Amino acid sequence: RAQAAAQSPYGPLALDADVGLVGNLAHAEIHRASLRGLTVSGQVDQTQAGPFSGRLKISGAGLSGGATLSPAQGVQAIDLALDAKGARLPIDPPLTVGSGEAHARILLKKGLPAVSGEASARGVRWNGITLAEARASGQWDRSGQADLALKGRGATPFDFKGHAALSPGEARLTGGGSAGGVPIRLADAADIRHEKGTWRLAPATIVFPKGRLILAGQMARTGVSGSARLEQADLAIADGFDPGLGLSGSASGDVSFSLANGSPPTGSAQLQVSRFARASLAGESEPVDIAVIASLTPRQGLAHAVVRRRGAVVGRLQATLGPFGSDSDPLRRVMAAPLQGGVRWNGPAEALWSLAGFAGQSLSGPLAVGADVSGNLDRPTVVGVVKGEGLRYANAGVGTSIDDILVDGRFQGARLQVNQLTGKAGSGTIGVSGFVDLSRADGYPIDLKLSLSHARLARSDQVSVTASGDITATNSRKAGALVSGKLTLDDASYQIGRPGAEDVSELTGVRRKDELPGTPITPSDAAPSSGGPPSRWKLDVAISSSNHLIVRGMGLSAEWAAALAIKGDVRHPVVIGDITAVRGNFDFAGRQLTLSRGLIHLNGSDPPDPSLDILATSNVEGVTANVSISGTAAHPQIVFSSTPALPQEEVLARLLFGTSATNISPAQAIELAASINTLRGGGSGPLGRLQKMARLDRLQFYAADKTTGRAAGVGAGKYVTKNVYLEITTDARGYTATQIEIALRRSLQLLSQLSAVGTSNMSIRFTHNY
Repeated sequence: RAQAAAQSPYGPLALDADVGLVGNLAHAEIHRASLRGLTVSGQVDQTQAGPFSGRLKISGAGLSGGATLSPAQGVQAIDLALDAKGARLPIDPPLTVGSGEAHARILLKKGLPAVSGEASARGVRWNGITLAEARASGQWDRSGQADLALKGRGATPFDFKGHAALSPGEARLTGGGSAGGVPIRLADAADIRHEKGTWRLAPATIVFPKGRLILAGQMARTGVSGSARLEQADLAIADGFDPGLGLSGSASGDVSFSLANGSPPTGSAQLQVSRFARASLAGESEPVDIAVIASLTPRQGLAHAVVRRRGAVVGRLQATLGPFGSDSDPLRRVMAAPLQGGVRWNGPAEALWSLAGFAGQSLSGPLAVGADVSGNLDRPTVVGVVKGEGLRYANAGVGTSIDDILVDGRFQGARLQVNQLTGKAGSGTIGVSGFVDLSRADGYPIDLKLSLSHARLARSDQVSVTASGDITATNSRKAGALVSGKLTLDDASYQIGRPGAEDVSELTGVRRKDELPGTPITPSDAAPSSGGPPSRWKLDVAISSSNHLIVRGMGLSAEWAAALAIKGDVRHPVVIGDITAVRGNFDFAGRQLTLSRGLIHLNGSDPPDPSLDILATSNVEGVTANVSISGTAAHPQIVFSSTPALPQEEVLARLLFGTSATNISPAQAIELAASINTLRGGGSGPLGRLQKMARLDRLQFYAADKTTGRAAGVGAGKYVTKNVYLEITTDARGYTATQIEIALRRSLQLLSQLSAVGTSNMSIRFTHNY
């Protein structure tokens, strides 16, 4: 009887089995052998020929199936059959499989075993990579072949199909695919060989739509080395690996490296980038040419770079690091090595900004930087200045625009002191003062203060914000990184949805096909590096507004006051506070209700799900109708009441049709029933389903209108384009009216109506936030 328990890097191990002899043949009955939820059980018996026969059941961790043992060709044969459903394999990082199956036959021959089989899986997730589909098949018996097909997503969508021809000590790989929609393929077979303990990749050419990359290298127990050659490679392919970069230009040159155990790393690079530029919603930078030469030897490192615009030099970089000391720690050896160098830039800021890689943002205007560097990387000494005048910053995503930026900074030791940084944001101003320290040894101290005075921070079709106040950003080794301060919203507006557009229901429990439930794809929350600049900033910001916070859309037009506190950190902000209604109206079914009470309370939940306490009222046919909204934003509760008290159906009928429920038409009764069904949680009802089947943005019934001669009828509307809305109204007596609404600009609409009784009109509607 064998019983055992142990811990391993993959989780707890356990064994419970009976092992013995039947005559002179081995026999084993495995009651339970488990590893991190994966369990094997069954019985095997040795045959007279030597190999075992029997069956082992495999279960747990989302896997089911078994292994059948039998003699074949005088050796042990193992036939595997596995199914996966929500499987989690005991490796680190964990690998999960939504669903899949695998079949294989293994012959334990002398030397290398013979293997044949196939496997397919869907919804595979590992280390930030998700495979929607993966298939593999192959066979090996002294030589073999394998086919692989992958389709999934990492930083960007990708797919790959390849074939490998296998022989002892050698593999030849062919195939291709795409990354982010950019086609990539191997020009010829990539040859990988294993000789005397070393794996070698012969030069392999990867072909892009424009240009190519040639890779070579080797890996052994003693270290790794490799080389890469770029030949007129189009930089636009970078979008396939990191979407939104918007790079253009072409790169040529050579890069090589060597990492030998017990020796300092070495390498070299010679690159020439022609017409480098970066495009975004904010514009496109002016093309520049960049030449880089760098080398790293066991004694020192060298780097030289030149940037030219229209043939003229606008920037230079020169740096020497070394000689290196004899410290056994490679990082300490590099950080403590003497540093000498300098930076010069006198040209357009947009060319330098494009190298920084901030998507959707731009900085333009003349900029001058001159700095000489000494000391070491741990605590550099910098002497120089940063100056710019008439600069302009733009963020296309939120509509931020800061003009007439004046910057005056001076390097003192490891510190960049900001003497002046000002700009105009709308009709207000923005200013920055303080310092940023580049000393790693001191923990990169930071103390910056941002002052806003009626500064317009955002202006788009959906959001507009003007604010005043002070925000500070500090960092120290003792207190960590913190963003704190107080902001007052001088003027802010938010547009909810699009007036007249279709309602959008929130679908819960939706995931990609074969994706595991309960495991949404989210960015990793890696802990900040203790040796680098701060990456996780804590928050302590108060936001207030006594009024001037305007919310419009979905029938609502209201002014609010806010008192909010933002805590947590930049990755997981926690918002606590109240947003209170000052005044406003709510349009419901063509009737305007006055906002009598409004309170939105945020309690810091993640994701935010504020509680609601809103009341809107309207006088209809001598009755005060009330619409109250309570509950939370995710699960609102809507109740209709009135003074004097009437049934909810009666209140809703008066709001919808302006008359008692006893006077409405049969068609209006259908709409009333559908509305009540929706409010009681019964879904959209027949009317809503009819609207969706007809692919309409609006479907509603109208009461009779004596002024136009229209009887009770129906109206159907749809957005023909993003800015053009068409609605047709008709009744049983032949009345027909066509209404067209055209959004000329964000605040300007053109309205026209033509009816069958000969009346028509055209008007212009202008709205302005004030």
